[in-house]
Amino acid sequence: MARLVGEGWELGVFQQDGGLVLGIPVESGHRSFSFEFAISAPDLAVLERDPYRRKALDLILHEVLQPRLTHGDHDGAEFEVRPIIATVLHGTDAQIAQAIEATPNPAYIRHRLREAGFSDL
Repeated sequence: MARLVGEGWELGVFQQDGGLVLGIPVESGHRSFSFEFAISAPDLAVLERDPYRRKALDLILHEVLQPRLTHGDHDGAEFEVRPIIATVLHGTDAQIAQAIEATPNPAYIRHRLREAGFSDL
């Protein structure tokens, strides 16, 4: 498995069994789990060229998936996450802003984006 995007403990894209897998490590207290979702070549292209969308997706998915980890609910995330991935990678700036607002803690995401050097949309 080759890592194509990301470093360390952040969202990454991996070449696996002839496909592309987006991996998002999530931690809560002493628990950690890596959620994985199949993505397409156009998704990978956006993640490679757009650091804002990559960071926004990382933060949004972490906030959305963390309650699943806390409750031991690792299954069924695909249904919830697939539209988020599509919106953040291929949507308008307004749609990304809406995705941020729909998370459990939008102020934290906006703060972390500013910390990473990105201005508000």
